[in-house]
Order: sequence, then structure tokens, then C-alpha cells
Amino acid sequence: MARDQDIYIDFWESYLDFFVDKFMHGGTMNDKTIDCNKLVTYGDRQKYTFHLLLENGKVSNNIGGSAVARDLYKVLSSHSAFDFITKKKRIAISLKSDCSLDIIVEKITEQQ
Repeated sequence: MARDQDIYIDFWESYLDFFVDKFMHGGTMNDKTIDCNKLVTYGDRQKYTFHLLLENGKVSNNIGGSAVARDLYKVLSSHSAFDFITKKKRIAISLKSDCSLDIIVEKITEQQ
């Protein structure tokens, strides 16, 4: 839908430094809470949950039905260091219904 195009960009840009720091340092982080009240002002979706998987900086799952996830990826991939900080990494980002984020950053080894 055209009306869903880029409407969450500004929202995710406010969290860009957080994501960059997390991608650089790796590991698992559960329950980082985002501002749901602010998020819902950008759109009128019934739910905002999503699961975004990245491998070497490329989306590896279908996020076509989630404008929230697509816009997050656009913001992340526009960062000048994105290719460097996501190289040889598998990253999973989940936004749960309580507006908490789970993020897992793993290094991809040669055997994988």
C-alpha cells in the first residue's frame, strides 16, 4: 500500500544509535522497551509486532507484510557503517506485543 510507505522511518531513526551499538557489541538482549505510544501515532495498524532476520546485512525472512519491519530495515541499512557492522553476523530482531524488543546478534563462522 502506498500509504504505508516510509511512515515509520522517523520513529526508527530515533533508535538508530541503539541498534548500531547493539550490532557492534553482539550478544543477546531481551526486553528493550520502545515507546509504543509514539509508535502508534505513525500508523493505524492493529498490531505492530514483527520478526526481522538479517544475515550479512541482508533480510533473510519475509517482511513484506510489515511496514514497521520494512522501515526499520531501511533506516538500519542507510547507516554508513551498516555493511561493516553486520558483516558475518546473523541478527534477529523481534518486536513483541508489549513493545519490547528482543535482539540476538551472532557471528557467522566458516562452518555455518
